[in-house]
Amino acid sequence: MKTAGVLAAALAFTQFAFAAGVEITSFDPARLHLSGSYCTFERRPHETVLASDWVGKFWMKVDGKMIELVSRKTDVDAERQLASNRWRESLSGADLKVELSLRELGRGDDTVAYKGLLDISRHGFRTRIPVSGGCGA
Repeated sequence: MKTAGVLAAALAFTQFAFAAGVEITSFDPARLHLSGSYCTFERRPHETVLASDWVGKFWMKVDGKMIELVSRKTDVDAERQLASNRWRESLSGADLKVELSLRELGRGDDTVAYKGLLDISRHGFRTRIPVSGGCGA
């Protein structure tokens, strides 16, 4: 009976470790060759974890591979959120879902700065990464 309890605990730990296996790593956004307006968000200075072309495509490095995430937000939603100094967006790609939740910190002539969270989920596992960054032309 004691062996069954140890085996059950080992299986539970293995499942958690597998689910917790989402590894988000930084990347160099220059490698995306984005032109015009784009956005980047960092976990820490010089650790970009999310980039966007400002048209609805986003990129992250997950488990060592660059993946593309797609937004379904409409222009009307975007205008309403910009007016309220917030940016919320649901992104999806492969088997990953990312909820972007940002608040505006400030604006320049052709830039805007944000701070907030990336809420990342896959196969029932969820993690949050605080980010800061912005967009510019």
